[in-house]
Amino acid sequence: MLDTNVLIDYFGRRQPYFDDCLLLFYAERGGEKRFIGGIVNTSVDEGILDDEGRVDFGKMRPIVYNSTRRIYRVVGDVVGGAWEAGKPLL
Repeated sequence: MLDTNVLIDYFGRRQPYFDDCLLLFYAERGGEKRFIGGIVNTSVDEGILDDEGRVDFGKMRPIVYNSTRRIYRVVGDVVGGAWEAGKPLL
């Protein structure tokens, strides 16, 4: 874990979670830009961890981009368990 003062984004805002990425490939074709890379380090503010040391999305409040409406949304409630939610569909 890092001192929370280290988790500062490009705009000078403190962030609870950071992935440091390495750009491996960049291409531009037909007006689209494609970036290929990999995560080389992850830094987490201890304030967003649960009692078991895992990231708690309720505390973190990550956002996702909705491209059809051009808005950002906060990730919400748990809707199902991994490996269990799809079983009734089999």
